[in-house]
Amino acid sequence: MVNRRLRTSLARAYPAAKLVPVHRTTCSLVQSKVDRYPSHVNSNCVYKFTCICGSSYIGRTERRAHLRFSEHVPKSLRLKGTNSYSSAITRHLLDTGHEVEIEKSFKIINRQRSSILLKFAEAISIKRLKPDLCVQKESVISLSLPW
Repeated sequence: MVNRRLRTSLARAYPAAKLVPVHRTTCSLVQSKVDRYPSHVNSNCVYKFTCICGSSYIGRTERRAHLRFSEHVPKSLRLKGTNSYSSAITRHLLDTGHEVEIEKSFKIINRQRSSILLKFAEAISIKRLKPDLCVQKESVISLSLPW
């Protein structure tokens, strides 16, 4: 049924294209239950930030997670220095004065091998979890599916 809907939708949008379904035993967007490495050294991952007030943010990185996490936390909260409002998480923490522990506030929720699957995983997570700190106007990947 899904296969037929995809073929019909694709034929209407792109008449010259031909859909070739590839069946797999496991969904590639499902996170592995066993991580081989500690989460902070993972790359190509979708992560969730949860503040102590309950506000949340979904993001993705192709770099090591701990590097991206530390960019979100203002240096003023870590080292008593200064930092710019470079991300929604930074703005939230500086505006509210909330404290954050990187190890407890950030969680990797998905990992992917390719950047395109990573973008889809992020878009799906944002659509499903509806984080209030994600203020971007458009998703990187559009999820307007016909069904």
